[in-house]
Amino acid sequence: MAEGEDTATRVIAQLDQHLAVAGLAHFVRVFDPGVLPSSSSGNLQSEVGGYVVRAKTTFAWEAIVGLLIALAADRPDSFHALMRGCRRLSNSTPELDGLDELMLAPEQWLHDVAIDREDRRSLQGYLPPGDARAFLQMARQRTPRECSSDNPIVTAYFRAIGDDARAKKVAIALRNSDEAATFARDQELAFLANVIAAGCAVYSRAFTAQEAWAAASGICKLGQELEPAAGLIASFEAGWRRLHEDVSTHVAGRLIATLSQIGSVDPDIARDLYRLRRELERHRDAPWLARNALEVIAILDTPAWACLCGLLSECPVLPAALGAILDGHAHSVSATAFTCFANGAEIQRVHTFADRLGDLLT
Repeated sequence: MAEGEDTATRVIAQLDQHLAVAGLAHFVRVFDPGVLPSSSSGNLQSEVGGYVVRAKTTFAWEAIVGLLIALAADRPDSFHALMRGCRRLSNSTPELDGLDELMLAPEQWLHDVAIDREDRRSLQGYLPPGDARAFLQMARQRTPRECSSDNPIVTAYFRAIGDDARAKKVAIALRNSDEAATFARDQELAFLANVIAAGCAVYSRAFTAQEAWAAASGICKLGQELEPAAGLIASFEAGWRRLHEDVSTHVAGRLIATLSQIGSVDPDIARDLYRLRRELERHRDAPWLARNALEVIAILDTPAWACLCGLLSECPVLPAALGAILDGHAHSVSATAFTCFANGAEIQRVHTFADRLGDLLT
């Protein structure tokens, strides 16, 4: 609307109808005047084009009403289609069958639109977050023998982007088998970087493309240390499982043991330390779910807290603060600076840090 009514009505008319309805239904409910339900005092509402539009939130209310008035005047077909869709969602009420976990129609509509978006992005080579998290969870649990078999998510991903046909065309153009192998390896590494970017967070933010690529490459190297002859996907799965067992759960276990032995004269700190220990015990196999409770560690030792935030991330990383602690560096280090794991020696340094947690926190 800031660009003018003509622009606004043209954009709305050209939008996919399901998307337009889902977007508008997030802000308003639409009713026929004759069946309008009773309204609590203070509700904003306006009659536009034979419909009563009632605000679900005051955000952008005037702009929405102005848009609907302009749409009704200039593009009546689009206006009535939009209003009928919102009216249908506005009449959604819970079923009296106890299934109160089901989404109402507006939320279900938004969910369906999101699924459609993921389907479109998958055809462009993007991996849906749900698939990425499922792949990573499977990699934590799969045995070496299972890792040698095809992963169904990997198979579905390359099938969705038509990689089989593309790979055959590229292979014909390549001059030798080494080039073909390099092409296949790059395709798999791109998939793994996509997994990290879509399925993980670090320091409460998403990985950048460069960071995701470095993490995927490093994890493959960790796996190849254990299984030198394994393929790239299997190497990643082995490295990912190694990170989970030797970094995430190992550090969580050492922190739980340390917390059980320390206390505080401050009752608030003592309470938060107890809460952190309980959260870690509850999420021992997924310690990143306890990250909100980690803040109390910053009161005791900020560098140690920065290290734990990185080591207990969904994709564990090697914090710069860890090197400063172990090597006794006096210069300042960013609390969120990190590198990605790439060899077993780095994991051994993490174990050394974990063994020193008692001294650091007391």
